[in-house]
Amino acid sequence: MNYKKILTQVTVAFVVFVLLLTFFSQTIADIFMPRVVLQFAAPGTITTQNTTTNHANIIPITALRRDMQGYFILYAEATPRRLGSNYHLRLLRVEPGRRDFTHVAITALWGLEMPSTGIVVNSDVFVYAGARVRIAGRA
Repeated sequence: MNYKKILTQVTVAFVVFVLLLTFFSQTIADIFMPRVVLQFAAPGTITTQNTTTNHANIIPITALRRDMQGYFILYAEATPRRLGSNYHLRLLRVEPGRRDFTHVAITALWGLEMPSTGIVVNSDVFVYAGARVRIAGRA
């Protein structure tokens, strides 16, 4: 038997395996990240009892979250990478206004504009600010 030839083939196979693993490790890790559903804020009306009011930013009520410091929403921020983009969740403090059974009007944003990337409406697991996530419906 030619052990030198076998050793060369095993070494080449190992090097190829390591290169493929480092190249696709980011993509493999994406499979296990939480998946979130994004939606954009839109102008519209809120109807409560007999009053109807117009608002510039209306979001689904499931996007509004609350902690000890008040109300907030989570939005996805994209950072480019080798094979697409990474998405990290950022927190934005808001002041809710009128609400109905499905939507809430945002009357004040503390320091920023409404994010253009969309706000988190739903997720398959608990998500928090700073978490790396996948966007549902994107490859």
